Amino acid sequence: MHHNFIHHCQRRGIGYGVVLYEAQGLIEFNIFDYCRHSIAASGQPGTAYEACNNIVLENGYVSSFDMHGGGDRKDGTDIAGDWIKIHHNTFKAKWRGVNFVPGVGIRGVPTEGGEIHHNWFGESDPTKAFFKDPNPNVRVYRNQYGSDRVIKD
Repeated sequence: MHHNFIHHCQRRGIGYGVVLYEAQGLIEFNIFDYCRHSIAASGQPGTAYEACNNIVLENGYVSSFDMHGGGDRKDGTDIAGDWIKIHHNTFKAKWRGVNFVPGVGIRGVPTEGGEIHHNWFGESDPTKAFFKDPNPNVRVYRNQYGSDRVIKD
């Protein structure tokens, strides 16, 4: 999925720009705005994605790039897909409260690991820019935060 302007797909409980369910994908060079999740993935085994060189504008809702975990599916696991790679993206939105994380949300453990690196988050506080369940196999590094683009990882 590449070179698209995906916008105005917000709806409570749904509203996904790109959705992966037991699929793998490369999502690159897109612009997202007014999406609940710009990218959402079920987190089922067999689900994985790489998102790079995308821009998420200010008007997102909930986490922009998301990988669901077993708790969301109520399947008794903590599996959040096979792998996830998120790099070289721009997330312009800022934290607006507990139910809104402007960047990335990984709600479980990817079985083969993950990486979040070389992104710019408009939010200056990394704990408000993304969340991931406690998870040693997801590496977070070389990201920039806030208008000053400070590296805090």
